[in-house]
Amino acid sequence: MNHSFARSLAVGAVTVAMTFAAGGAAAANVAIPFQLNWMAGGPNAGFEAAVAEGFYRDAGLDVTIVQGNGSANTAQLVANGRAQLAYADAVSVSQLIAKGAPMKIVATIYQSNPNAVMALKKTGIKSVKDLAGKKVGVPSGSSQTTMLPLLLKSNNLKESDITMIDMPVASMVPALLQGQVDAVLGSIDAYQIQAEAQGAQLDVYKFADHGVPTVSTSIFVSNSYLKENPEVADRLERAIRGKTDEVGDALMAGPAADDDI
Repeated sequence: MNHSFARSLAVGAVTVAMTFAAGGAAAANVAIPFQLNWMAGGPNAGFEAAVAEGFYRDAGLDVTIVQGNGSANTAQLVANGRAQLAYADAVSVSQLIAKGAPMKIVATIYQSNPNAVMALKKTGIKSVKDLAGKKVGVPSGSSQTTMLPLLLKSNNLKESDITMIDMPVASMVPALLQGQVDAVLGSIDAYQIQAEAQGAQLDVYKFADHGVPTVSTSIFVSNSYLKENPEVADRLERAIRGKTDEVGDALMAGPAADDDI
């Protein structure tokens, strides 16, 4: 694991801990569920590590990490009032905010979106425009679903130009490797790793390099939470400027910081 990736996990974990702590005495010692966009592993491992390291406990909180099923689904949970504090792709969240959803992004962890078009080299897809006439696998309830129209428009394509196949996350990589789809939309820190670990040779076209240079996964909260915790933004800013570097350095000090891992 490289240092920048390890630091991003540390920053995310501590930012969440300090965000929760920003609620002040009224929120202390209260069980708080934190809704993720996906599993608490890989890019999200820092949040679970913060539980193990006692960061939340030190802030006087009992945080429960709730695994998710895609950024679009997580954003909808907060929009509908079924979750209060969550972590998901900023585009999925912002699109709902634009439609009137009562929530707000308070911190962005991934500064560049990791979503990409991935195709086997033998398929001959040499650009995003080459998706025309192709079958494209898209994970259900994902940030890729909400971002696809932006990608297509930026590359002079329409949704009718491709055959979009909505499928479960677990089916994405197998479908690509078995030739059931010509390409998939997914995150380079998940699907690309999985496919290449199985020997696949891929052509990868990042959304950020092809007309959709958005930020990515962010911490967001319901407006009601912010109203009840008016100091959250100020304390969050101070946490990002101070505590995150201190704890990030501590997390990277041991053997796990080896760049070869």
